[in-house]
Amino acid sequence: MKRKTYGYSTILIFALSAACVSCAITDEFFQTQDNRKAETILATLPDCITAYNPWAATGTKSSGESTLAVSKDDLDFEKMEIREDSLRLYYQIPVKDYGFPQELIIRFLQIEPETFPLSEAGEPKTFLLHSTDKDGFDAYSFIATIVPQPKYMHDDALAGFDYFDISGLNGLIFRSTPDGLPIDVLVILKGLYYTTGKISENIGSDPDSSIIAIIGTGYEPETTNDDDPPARTDIIDKAGITEFDWSEFDEFRDSFNTNPEYGFPPGLDLDIGAGGGSSGGGGGGSGNGTSDDEQEGIGDIEVHIVTIGPGTATGAGIYRTGETATCTATPDAIGGTDVAKFVGWAGDLVSDNPVLTFKVASYLGYNLVAMFMELHPCSNEAAGQADPLLKMEILGTKNNGIAGGRFGDARGRKHNGIDLACPIGTPVYSTMNGIVTGIRSGIGLESYDSYTKRVGYIRIENFNTGNAVYITSGSGDDAITSVYWHLTEVYVHEGQPVMCGELIGTSGLTGNAFDPANPEDYSKAHLHYGVKEGGRWAPDTCFVDPEKYLHAIFDNEGKNTKKCD
Repeated sequence: MKRKTYGYSTILIFALSAACVSCAITDEFFQTQDNRKAETILATLPDCITAYNPWAATGTKSSGESTLAVSKDDLDFEKMEIREDSLRLYYQIPVKDYGFPQELIIRFLQIEPETFPLSEAGEPKTFLLHSTDKDGFDAYSFIATIVPQPKYMHDDALAGFDYFDISGLNGLIFRSTPDGLPIDVLVILKGLYYTTGKISENIGSDPDSSIIAIIGTGYEPETTNDDDPPARTDIIDKAGITEFDWSEFDEFRDSFNTNPEYGFPPGLDLDIGAGGGSSGGGGGGSGNGTSDDEQEGIGDIEVHIVTIGPGTATGAGIYRTGETATCTATPDAIGGTDVAKFVGWAGDLVSDNPVLTFKVASYLGYNLVAMFMELHPCSNEAAGQADPLLKMEILGTKNNGIAGGRFGDARGRKHNGIDLACPIGTPVYSTMNGIVTGIRSGIGLESYDSYTKRVGYIRIENFNTGNAVYITSGSGDDAITSVYWHLTEVYVHEGQPVMCGELIGTSGLTGNAFDPANPEDYSKAHLHYGVKEGGRWAPDTCFVDPEKYLHAIFDNEGKNTKKCD
């Protein structure tokens, strides 16, 4: 465990040439803006203001120039906000569109595996930040482009974030000098600073463990079949964010010839300055604008916790100075099976241990983030293979062993699928992108029945399935339907699009998996998984061996021998 601090010093990541266009400001500017503060700020800036273009450094197809010119006419001084603390004034001026991509997609690799559905695109906001001492001297400026990731953000946070207010922000902040030299990339999770990074020159197709996040300008669909719902997509025009190796700090600093204490952190709780600003300071930062005397009491210290991903955390509350706080992160579980894993603590304290114990000392309080990553079964979508369970094992039959749990005639009659061992309540996932074409639900353990029922456009005859889900990809003779029988709970509805790896229900003992002669025997609980090819529903011929569609490979004892790709 370590206490996180900002690295506020200027870092030169790449030596880039500034690509400028004419930025001459018109005389009408000050007549329309009528803002002497604007004139004073502009006097400190280069004749040509440029912002760093991260895609140029990565050699991507839309990279273009290494910097993007910002016209002074695009500085919206009418919306300038001013903050102050006891020593300095801070100005935030929005920058209108200047060529930075208007929609960007972020994947945070620590909490989002490659199979995890991507967030929708976020719309960046760019600001010129300027600061002086109270007498107007010791001025410096920098440009910050904030890229949100909407997945974990509430609508109000998504609409209202800026550099002064990062409360609820989940995203990246690119900072550069007014002449286009990159400073750093700040990684923000749930409005809290997580780490400082830089642009990776080449992340390749298989990012290594040093990459914190991938950011890109669009999606690349994996399939264009109009009959299917959109498949999982990948990020195109990629740039990687790598955490700084602080041992390199002196080298970066020595190569830069300006103030090494460059910039100020986002989200500081600063007072509203005279002549600007419409709201109080931002939340989530590590600063605090109140004095010691204004604290409720030096012994009353708050520990605040937010979570990202499927999990919960305990330990938030008010503590006394010197008291020991214990914060515990617990992934969500279904039926005793974890559906997520704990990734780590971020914010003011950092640790990869789910139990975080520390002695309360900072009167500023502690802002913590518990991060979880959703789990998905193994899959290889390029090969059309995926598993319906997180743990795969065949359940054998009493007289026929493992062979009786497999597809075929080992039971002396046709077995149209594969029986996978799992306790009642185990999470069950879709193995394909498709549409739910049929469900059966509401059946309890006591219901051992046969039935004839129309489900979707498929006639199911005399299949004692219990609760069931049917998912179809494609249509006609090209249709493939995956079936999931004997469920306890069904989480989807007919006509619903689902993605590979999406949770659809829980396993059980319904239908003919239940033995009314031994109602207390739960050892036969399993998931019957089957695959049928083609549009016709002919029970004796339409089902195929589902193992060719599974990622798992089973040995003679029914154990899975293949790890996730």
